[in-house]
Amino acid sequence: MLARLHSGETQVLCNCGVLNEGFDEPSIECIIVASPTKSRPLYVQRIGRGTRTHPGKADCLILDLVGVTTRHDLQTTAGLFGVDAKTLETTPLTEIVAQQQEVTRRNAIHGRLVAQTVELFTHRRLHWVKSSANRYGLPLADGMLVLASADLARWHVVRVRTGRAPETLAADLDLNFAQGFAEDYARKLGAAALINPKARWRSEPASPPQIYRIRKLALRIPPKVTKGAASDLIFSAGLASFPLSAAT
Repeated sequence: MLARLHSGETQVLCNCGVLNEGFDEPSIECIIVASPTKSRPLYVQRIGRGTRTHPGKADCLILDLVGVTTRHDLQTTAGLFGVDAKTLETTPLTEIVAQQQEVTRRNAIHGRLVAQTVELFTHRRLHWVKSSANRYGLPLADGMLVLASADLARWHVVRVRTGRAPETLAADLDLNFAQGFAEDYARKLGAAALINPKARWRSEPASPPQIYRIRKLALRIPPKVTKGAASDLIFSAGLASFPLSAAT
C-alpha cells in the first residue's frame, strides 16, 4: 500500500495509529485529521506527514474533521523563533535571529557560577553499587547488570552472567536513560529482592560465608558489618574487574 501511495497509483490511504509519526512520504499534499487528540506533539506529528517539501508541491491541505485545530495551532517559523508573522514579511529571518542574539547578549547576567555535584545513584529506588566514577552495577541472581562509560557521556548497559560472554543490552545512552533502562530490565528479571535498598535482609548481621568471602578478597571487614554492606563489598570487587572494553 505504501509503495502504491509513493507511485501515485493510490491517491488516498487511511490508517489508525500506524502512520502518525516516523513515516515520511514528501509527496503527500493533503492530511485528513479524522480522530481527536489532546496531545499537541501528536497533532504536530500527524500534520508533519504532509508538510515536507517536494518537487512540484506548492502546499498541503489540512482537512480537520474533528475540530483538533480549535485546540492546537500549527507550528510555524514565526512560532519557532517567537516573532510576529507579519514581521517575517518585511524582515529576513537571519536578521531577526541576529537581533534576538544581541538582546540575549546584552541582558546576560554576569556573576559567579555556583555548582553542586549531585550523586544521582543515591536517590534511586533500586540499590546501585559503585565501583568507580564510570562503573556501577545491579546484582542479579545469575550475575549482574553493569552500567559503564569510557567518557562519562555515553553509557552502556551490559548483562554479565557466569560462564557467558558479556551481552550489551543498550549502548551510547545518556546517564538517566541508561539508569532507567537497566532498572526496568532488572525488574523484569524479578531481581527486586536483591536490588531493593530497603529489603529486610540488608540490615541483618553478615553471614559466615560472606565474612569468609570478604577475607578471601583481602578486603577490610567493617565492625558490625551487615549482610547488605557485606554484599556490596563482594559485589563491588567483582564489578571492579569488569573491563570497560566489554561495554563497547
